[in-house]
Amino acid sequence: MAGLRVRQAWGERHRAGMRRIVTRRPIAMATGKPRTLAAIHPNAGLQAAYARKLTTLVEAMHKSLMRFVLAQYRATPPLAQDDVAPARSLEATMAELGDRWLSRFDAEAPTIAAWFATAAKDRSDFAMADTLRRAGISVKFQWSPQVRDVFTATAQAQVGLIKSIATEHLAQVQGAVMRSVQTGRDIGGLAKELEERFGVTRARAVFIAR
Repeated sequence: MAGLRVRQAWGERHRAGMRRIVTRRPIAMATGKPRTLAAIHPNAGLQAAYARKLTTLVEAMHKSLMRFVLAQYRATPPLAQDDVAPARSLEATMAELGDRWLSRFDAEAPTIAAWFATAAKDRSDFAMADTLRRAGISVKFQWSPQVRDVFTATAQAQVGLIKSIATEHLAQVQGAVMRSVQTGRDIGGLAKELEERFGVTRARAVFIAR
């Protein structure tokens, strides 16, 4: 959904050298007769590629959490509700995994965001140029201050959203783990909840890419 808002922002500012148009507009030709340009729509291929990048990262985080959290839970299962040893060991495991995956998302978010912003601009510029060419108009798009501002804002917004995926998921996983310790739940119950949390996070990643 955030990706869609970004594409709309490019379209709304296209007269300043922006990314795309979203409505049909009459263009005055040399003959004096208006010519209506075809609408340019969001690129489904770009949305799908962006979603794959995000979900690949989410899936890697999920597999890591499942492997190490469940291994630690199996090694020190909660034997009673007042048993503090499992809680401490699992807190240490979650702290280590949290640092690892927050750092991973922090490192990859700018690269993925820059790729998305560049691809979104390039694809819609190409589509706009092709539409104008079909109307008999030749134009070369250039980077203007307004274009650069929107590009930077687009990338920064996506960086924040990508980082939030890890922050929210890790908090949810830690909550599930601590609840399992407090209630003495078996490892199967914890594994099921972690899979459910993964499904929610994966769906959010896909939603961000729309």
